Amino acid sequence: MVTKGEVWTPGANASTTMQVSRDVTVGGKSLPAGKYSVWMVSDPSAPWTLYFHTNATLFHTRHPRIADMALAVPVQHTSTGEHVEMLTFDRLRGSDRRR
Repeated sequence: MVTKGEVWTPGANASTTMQVSRDVTVGGKSLPAGKYSVWMVSDPSAPWTLYFHTNATLFHTRHPRIADMALAVPVQHTSTGEHVEMLTFDRLRGSDRRR
């Protein structure tokens, strides 16, 4: 259960992370190469906000302050009234693969 306006990580226990090997654009905003923890603030009546924090080792019970986030991106959402679960796997291609 997520409280409206509360910072949370879309995962469990250790924060969800995202790593990019080069500078990228997320929602029209620049995100430098690096590894980030991923956080969100949700509101059923407004756009959500997706946050990236430079500390990728944060635990879900130790929410970072919004002022300390590296990037904030608004995210439009819809509600279907149905319960939906989604799990996505992606693979690294050729030159993108690191060992």
